[in-house]
Amino acid sequence: MSSKNSKKNRDSDSTLSSHSPYNLRRNTSQAGGITKRKVSKKVDRDGNGRASSHQSNSSISRVPATHPLSSSSEDESTNTSDTDEMDHSNDEQEAEKARHETQKQKKKQSTVREHFEYLDDNTYMCQLCFKPIKTAYNNDCNLRSHLGRAHNMFEVMYESQKRQRVSKSSKIRPEKKREYHQAALNCIVTDGRPFGEFRRAGMAKFLDVVCPGYLGPSRKTIGRRLGIAYHQYREELRNKLVRVDWIALTVDIWTKNKISYICITGHAFNKGYEAIPIVLGFRRFSGPHKSKNIKEYILYELKQLKIEEKICAIVSDNGRDIKKAVEEIKPGQRISCVAHTLNLVVKNGLGLWNNKEKRSKIYFEI
Repeated sequence: MSSKNSKKNRDSDSTLSSHSPYNLRRNTSQAGGITKRKVSKKVDRDGNGRASSHQSNSSISRVPATHPLSSSSEDESTNTSDTDEMDHSNDEQEAEKARHETQKQKKKQSTVREHFEYLDDNTYMCQLCFKPIKTAYNNDCNLRSHLGRAHNMFEVMYESQKRQRVSKSSKIRPEKKREYHQAALNCIVTDGRPFGEFRRAGMAKFLDVVCPGYLGPSRKTIGRRLGIAYHQYREELRNKLVRVDWIALTVDIWTKNKISYICITGHAFNKGYEAIPIVLGFRRFSGPHKSKNIKEYILYELKQLKIEEKICAIVSDNGRDIKKAVEEIKPGQRISCVAHTLNLVVKNGLGLWNNKEKRSKIYFEI
């Protein structure tokens, strides 16, 4: 019984030892049992290079040919070779293109310099018009520009120079531009248009069709030109009023969009006894509509135009403040506006005047 158990134990030990990772010497007898990693360990222990290389070769030969690593490495090598060939072909094409451009540029540059003779200090003499042209070091831009502008040799000009020439040719002459700007200014004053009317998208397209190359005046330009035109008009008006002996005034104040304005209009007769209305002042009225403020403004305008002694009458509405202000201005007689008075009579007589009803408080029961 004991002999059978000992025999069984020896068989089990032999079986375990044959598959044990510690028994490397016995594992060498099994097919495919040695991997490349284990061979590298034996190579490290063995000092003989030939023996280690022989063992590594034998171990590698035991790896099946259908191993997935071998196929992937072959595909990678094939792809790498194809990529290298493509890179080489692209580099060759780029190099050939660069050489072609360089040769073309040199040929074009030599053609340009054939029309010039070098003098000194980067100065060339044109052989067609004998005009000296100053250039920068190793730069022929001025030479090409001269041939294009002076001798109509546009083929030698750079593309940027050609585009610049086309843009300059479409520009409006300064005197014509001033004429167009003045017409735009008169349009804004006559029709009461916004200052930026001619810079809007639709108007800009219209002007480009009607007059290519013309850009309407900006808001800033209109404001500056209006200031100049205003002072010119005031000077001309002052010179005209010198020849007037007597003049009547009309004063009115109105409010729109919470902004108050005051206007003074003069009425005179010419030699043919024709009434001539003249706008003497039109300004924004700031501050409360008190009689003192209205009087100061009217006197200021009369003094600026030098007509304070030529006033024969002043017409205004029946407002309390403006009525008091006009009555204190001498000489001149205040006259109520007939149209304004008649309008009040008709409205009150027919009961068309809308009285503002007082809003009563509404209480809600909860």
